[in-house]
Amino acid sequence: MKPLTLLPLITIAIFFTSCDAVFTGNHITDSTTDLLREELTGAWQAEDGVIQIEFDEGGRGHFASMEWEEDRFEISQSRFQALQVKGTTILTIESPDEEEDGFFLTAVREAENDEMHAFAPRVKVFAELVETSQLEGEVEKGRHTTQVIIDDAGRVIADTPLEELFNFEKKLVLKRIVPLESED
Repeated sequence: MKPLTLLPLITIAIFFTSCDAVFTGNHITDSTTDLLREELTGAWQAEDGVIQIEFDEGGRGHFASMEWEEDRFEISQSRFQALQVKGTTILTIESPDEEEDGFFLTAVREAENDEMHAFAPRVKVFAELVETSQLEGEVEKGRHTTQVIIDDAGRVIADTPLEELFNFEKKLVLKRIVPLESED
């Protein structure tokens, strides 16, 4: 996998596993529900960056961040869809790498104190499901990386306990940035 310049939610998707990743051939849903849009919309502090999340009229999520690189600001952006499954929000995030087909798979859970926690998929579990023909897809193993490309994340998400599919022990903390109230 080429180094990615797109930080925010892509960081969530690959943060825990270096360049190991699970991709799905389609979005988890066609449109993110109004309730999820409300929960996710806003600015979020993640590690050293800030992510701004908004939704278009069709229910597709968009995120952007700004980073300082090579003496100038670089804006990074991508699109995603989100679906609430058993108290966990599953995200399918469009890859910024034009050579990659499919969408990064990751999970987030709302937490206390205006926080959201992001979790990477258990790549080895997805690879085993593909290798044992329990899930359609392919496994690409590099010297130091594994990428699993599955046809449809929806079925495996619905049929398998999420604790088996995502590493809920290791999280990336996103803290909501609450705008200051102006004095009128």
